[in-house]
Amino acid sequence: MQSANKLLAIVFVLLMAFAFSACGGGGGGHSPTLAPPPANQQNLGTGGGDNSGTPPEPTPPEVTVPEVAKSAGEIGGVLADAEGNPVGDLEVYLDSVDNVVSSTDENGEFVISGVSAGEHVVLFGIEGEEVASFTVADYDESAPLNEAFVATGVRTTSAVNEPGSLRGRVTEPNDEPIPGVKVLVFDREGFFVMRRTNDDGVYEFGHLPPGEYWLLGFKRGYRTHVGQVSIESGQTTTHDFTMAPIPVGGVEGVVTDEEHNPIPATHVFLLYRERRDNANRPPAFHTTTDHQGYYKFEPVPAGGADMLAFHPGFMPADAEVEIPVNETIQQNFVLHPMGPPPPPPAATLSGKVFGPNETPIPEATIALLRFDGERWETLSGEDGYYEFLELTAGPYHYEVSKEGFEDNRGQLMLGPGENHRDFFLHPAGPPPDRGAIFGTVYRPRNDGSDGDRWPVPGADVALFHGPPEPGVPPIQHTRTNERGRYAFNGLPPSGDLPYVVVAHKDFEDGPWEGAEDTHLRQGETVTLDIMLHPAGGPPPEGGTIFGLVWRECPERPDHEQPVPGAWVKLYHGEPDPNAPPLRVTETDERGMYCFEQLPPSGDLPYVLIAGKHFDDGMLWIGDAATHLRAGEEKRVNIQLHPQGPPPEFGSVEGTVWRVIEGNEEVVPGALVLLFHGEPGPNNPPLRETRTNDDGRYAFPELPPSGEMPYFVAAEKRFGDMLWRGIENFHLGPGENKEVNIQLHPQGPPPEFGSVEGAVWRIIEGNEEVVPGALVLLFHGEPGPNNP
Repeated sequence: MQSANKLLAIVFVLLMAFAFSACGGGGGGHSPTLAPPPANQQNLGTGGGDNSGTPPEPTPPEVTVPEVAKSAGEIGGVLADAEGNPVGDLEVYLDSVDNVVSSTDENGEFVISGVSAGEHVVLFGIEGEEVASFTVADYDESAPLNEAFVATGVRTTSAVNEPGSLRGRVTEPNDEPIPGVKVLVFDREGFFVMRRTNDDGVYEFGHLPPGEYWLLGFKRGYRTHVGQVSIESGQTTTHDFTMAPIPVGGVEGVVTDEEHNPIPATHVFLLYRERRDNANRPPAFHTTTDHQGYYKFEPVPAGGADMLAFHPGFMPADAEVEIPVNETIQQNFVLHPMGPPPPPPAATLSGKVFGPNETPIPEATIALLRFDGERWETLSGEDGYYEFLELTAGPYHYEVSKEGFEDNRGQLMLGPGENHRDFFLHPAGPPPDRGAIFGTVYRPRNDGSDGDRWPVPGADVALFHGPPEPGVPPIQHTRTNERGRYAFNGLPPSGDLPYVVVAHKDFEDGPWEGAEDTHLRQGETVTLDIMLHPAGGPPPEGGTIFGLVWRECPERPDHEQPVPGAWVKLYHGEPDPNAPPLRVTETDERGMYCFEQLPPSGDLPYVLIAGKHFDDGMLWIGDAATHLRAGEEKRVNIQLHPQGPPPEFGSVEGTVWRVIEGNEEVVPGALVLLFHGEPGPNNPPLRETRTNDDGRYAFPELPPSGEMPYFVAAEKRFGDMLWRGIENFHLGPGENKEVNIQLHPQGPPPEFGSVEGAVWRIIEGNEEVVPGALVLLFHGEPGPNNP
């Protein structure tokens, strides 16, 4: 039921979009100036200056507005191109292309239900490719809104440049023409027009203003085509392309309540799962039930998909379907009225507190502190065991302490149900210069159970520094105890090469083995669990990284030119000149590379570096970094640039310092971590370094930060006290930024304060508090550049 769990996550996103929040999918960075506003939004024109000789900005054509939105909280209307023609079969997104909420029918009409008051962005596209966006400002949820969402009109180009034209032929791979293909040409300034291919598969656009355009070709039953075309003044551009047919089928059904009454106007979504043979986003389809509660998707791609039925006032229903080729299956839904929200799911937390050599520590204090200030506390037993019951799922601060040991503080996230966490306490005294690696060796259950695993006692466990090599003995060797646990103590920092832990045991069905790797900082203790798998083949969790190596076409800038014969090197973590890569390969004749059977990346990302010498003697180089989950297949394209950092790359550097006894001093040897976005368990650092003798650090060759800021965190232990600091910033293309970091004793610095209050409103003359309101904190005036 993994797909069902994924669908539940989609349900929550849709619920936020339909019923509760104005945040939608988070904005996605779409500017309202990409497309013209509805007629009643005068503050969102397409822009443009008043330069001499420039023709006036075009106005959208007049389009009749259909009354498709009929209930409060609905936004509906019609999508039309720059010539006033409706555009069907496009996905509709609310606030982000990650949030599919509707689709346009053959008349270009659509409806979005349950939209909350405020400002929203309505976007249109296909398979995640955005075509146009429109801002609806000051939306009032108390009444329906029907509007024509119309592209910028066709520019009059005679005063500037003679228009150009575009034509082409669309065929199947066997050169058979495909009639009825919708060909959509658009730019990023709100202009888009559509044509359909004739019986010979031919389409044609006339009077296009010169410039660069994106082109989409789409028709149900075929893979969508995405391309780019350049229109030149007075010239005809030819763009032929093929579209591969795909197997199709259908799904239909009815949506009723518990008493078998049909529920009309129910939103029904068909969401395809990730494709393995295509890096594009899978398609998404949407429809609404008629007055008899009936819906139908036909033709749509055959294969596995997730379905969701939603109607305001009812709990959503979901299903997994397998659509057969050339058949239509039946999938009915029963919706249950939405009652009061269930209580928050309960969570438990248990584990052990132990010291060196896994010695249990009794009567240690384990304290949990929620972010709302609520606190729980307990003591460990004689065997070091502790337990918390009836906790609320969510994030917590923890503190584990006992006299004679150093405190262990941090954060953890509790999920619903049982949670397990062991805590290690260092004996008090100066910080050790040696660390430890410990964990449990497991193997999957062999009784058909899903998701469970058995500890493996008596397994051989060997520790290597760097990848194991034939004839090189391990640094340490041990066996797991009766609970399947192992430990390696007294370890120096790993440095550039990771530690590799290899486990092995012979069972009745043959030998099983497994391996994991980790980096170890000075005095650090790392938990590293190992899953065993049958020997003789790659473990099933091995993943793949593949992609295209490309550079800008010298003759046509902004066009991708594949680079065959380029070398590609794979590293785990930041590359080191003195450390060889894990793997090396070359791109094929299509410019593609592939690294298979890769273990999960863990905290350190995989880093890829590609390069090639061209005929002019110039070396072009590019790099990329990515994290890889177990069994994941990820496409990572690498752009090459002339030797040296690409011009759009920037950097950040600064000084790490602290105040001690009233004096400011720099901090050499501090650990500095770089994150993209808020640091957390699911967002490990991109890079790490240490400050030099002057307390300076630097991270060069950084791409622009985009909407998510970079975070730089620094820490260093002084005696028995850990000092930490963190700063965040945005980085523009090519920008070099100075970011200094002040360290404070662990815990909030003494000058930190807090703010709290109540959110309330006046309704019919009475004051009432507002639970569940979204509250945002800004430093300075809110705006596009101040998230």
